[in-house]
Amino acid sequence: MNKYIFFSIFLMFLIFSENFASDNLILKLTPEESETDGELLYFNVSVENNPPENGLDEGYDGSNLADYEKDGGCAAVDVSINYSIDVLEPIEFNWSETCIEMDWKEYWFEDGEFYLSITFDETIYDDSILIGTVVFNPIAESETELELSGCLASNLGTQYNGGKRTADTDDERTTRVEYPETEFYGSEIEINGIGSYDGSTTLEGTFEETSVVSGSNVVYNINVVPNQNEPEVIIKEVEVEEISPNITVIVQNDGGINPFLLVSIFLVSILSGAVFGSVFRGRIL
Repeated sequence: MNKYIFFSIFLMFLIFSENFASDNLILKLTPEESETDGELLYFNVSVENNPPENGLDEGYDGSNLADYEKDGGCAAVDVSINYSIDVLEPIEFNWSETCIEMDWKEYWFEDGEFYLSITFDETIYDDSILIGTVVFNPIAESETELELSGCLASNLGTQYNGGKRTADTDDERTTRVEYPETEFYGSEIEINGIGSYDGSTTLEGTFEETSVVSGSNVVYNINVVPNQNEPEVIIKEVEVEEISPNITVIVQNDGGINPFLLVSIFLVSILSGAVFGSVFRGRIL
């Protein structure tokens, strides 16, 4: 009898978990709890529950989106970790194998904040993405925590923040697409001993300032997503050169982008058409 009761409870648990499973993306640190007697602390930064390719294919009203409006995946990641400089000494950050070869990425430690930003060469559709590992040295006995925040961008450049965007349907109507939110999980730390690390530290890693793209690939869409700490986006330089270029500039201004600056940049670039290339300077995402 007890066996059947246990089976019934287990079945109800599975149904409950399935029905109430979150569709939100997760940006997290692991381990979520740690304890050290003075050893270095290592925390993985990862994305979980990443939507599959074309996973967002319906409007809020159940309508089917046009193929070019379907979205999903992770195209860029922006992470900020706040830590106590009285308790933790930053040592370094190591990119994962997935991220190490990407061209557009950077990180730095400064005044109790760790920041990283990466734009993937191609949108990633894996359910889980390891971004890298951040390393700290404990310098005081205490209980502390790492507070995590950031933003994740989809293949079409939309943030996963629970918002909506207007999209075309496959029957030539318009609808609104609902995007999942991003949940953040930091880490709690108990320090029972002071570290004795006296090695080198690497507190900054940035991309090369100039990157030239050649060949038949043409950049046709530039998505700019402001990060959570610096909502104003400043485009320092965008150079586009091509023989007889055909360029359309569409600016959606939410208050952080100067459309006149963007249009001026593209008009100047068109006049210098020669061989296609692109240079992006400044912080991405």
